[in-house]
Amino acid sequence: MKIEDLNLAIVDVETTGMSAPFDRIIEIAVLAVDKGTVVNTYSKLVDPETTISYHIEKLTGITNRELRHAATFSDLKDEILDLFDGRIFVAHSARFDYGFLRKEFERFGIDFSVKTLCTARLSRMLFPEYRRHGLDSLIGRFGFQCERRHRALDDALVLWHFLQAVQDQVGETEVGEALSNILKSPTIPAHIDRSVVQSLPERPGIYEFFGADKAMLYVGKSVNIRSRVLSHFSSDRNSAKEMALSRQVMDIRAIETSGELGALLLELDIIRKFAPLYNRHANGRGKPFVAKKALTENGYLTVSVSRSNLLSPSELPDIVAFFRSQKQAKDVLWSIVKEKHLCPRLMGLEKGDGQCQYQELNICRGACTGAERPEAYNIRLIGAFNGHGIEPWPFTGPIAVEERNGAGNSGEVFIIDQWCFLGSVHFDEDGAGEFRPTGGHFDYHVYKVLAAHLLRSRKSSRVRQVTRRELTQLTDSHF
Repeated sequence: MKIEDLNLAIVDVETTGMSAPFDRIIEIAVLAVDKGTVVNTYSKLVDPETTISYHIEKLTGITNRELRHAATFSDLKDEILDLFDGRIFVAHSARFDYGFLRKEFERFGIDFSVKTLCTARLSRMLFPEYRRHGLDSLIGRFGFQCERRHRALDDALVLWHFLQAVQDQVGETEVGEALSNILKSPTIPAHIDRSVVQSLPERPGIYEFFGADKAMLYVGKSVNIRSRVLSHFSSDRNSAKEMALSRQVMDIRAIETSGELGALLLELDIIRKFAPLYNRHANGRGKPFVAKKALTENGYLTVSVSRSNLLSPSELPDIVAFFRSQKQAKDVLWSIVKEKHLCPRLMGLEKGDGQCQYQELNICRGACTGAERPEAYNIRLIGAFNGHGIEPWPFTGPIAVEERNGAGNSGEVFIIDQWCFLGSVHFDEDGAGEFRPTGGHFDYHVYKVLAAHLLRSRKSSRVRQVTRRELTQLTDSHF
């Protein structure tokens, strides 16, 4: 086994503290290295949704002001998760970085489980004559440059330089044995026929785990189905949930798709239809709480919150925010009211007529009684919800997103308009099949998948505009 033969995601995180269950990530860097070549350099500040201490500010140089303008982990989770697909998680004292990422993903019902390679452990195995194997020791021992110690990208680059140095300075056999010992081969459960796993495709798609009663336990997606399934059975897993799932799996089935988007949409559909036991808290099952704006007879904007998932495209311009729960909705709305001096009655947080009780506290500026002009109030309200609603549709009309099966002439086309997934059609060398409509509603969870794929994914897709005439014809024939 050689380092240059592996696909790696070299990771470093900076955090608000040392405890993954209680502290949060404030910066993350990932170097995606495929077969010895850096193919992606990812570095982002992350709003921890809390303040950081003076000690952390001094240690990292990251300020609370910078973090207030950064994206949250919720905003970044999809693109971060994508970086680890088919790659080994590499970090120094990997338990720390891995633990923080697992906990961040867990907050959104995502079970993050990947094979890990700890560079501190690798250093101890290859250089036992040294007592210290911390990052500072490696920097000094090998003479690495690190301009901003305790910044995620700079620290991650040190790890990449270390792996390159190991490859150049240590014998190939010794490095291979150390890597094999750390990574270890997956242990397939005794009740699973090895041929079932070996027959799984190394292509995009979804995989399903079934229990003794043939009930679906779990569904997942990957751009490499076999690799992802094997990661569930890795001997370095430390999740009680993962271990319990492995003990119960009796059968595995896979469904190939033409690409990643097809896998994402199919996974979401199966989770909704079958509610697998180990996907119960997965994103996509619950109906979100939707905040909509409306205009009163006096010209003031009001906000109301209701629970809904399937919306008509005509409703989208009035949506200002989505929330996971009613409590989150109330907490955010109250925060906006106090920060922007809005009226809690117009925001749907207080009932009654006339002056609200917060006008006397100088929180509301009198919109409820007409003391504040609607133009000024409405501008402040709209500004308060910037970033909470739906991303603007980045195209001039409907689009077709094409995914092909490798270099072949078969694949699938997805028709999308205003973030609404309208349907798809398979095609092969003989032509296209029938168009399969989906209803044309706006679905928040589908929107999250589409936005991540079209706006934030670094993987290119074949996208072309579809004329309204073509769109109309699709419902009667095929693409």
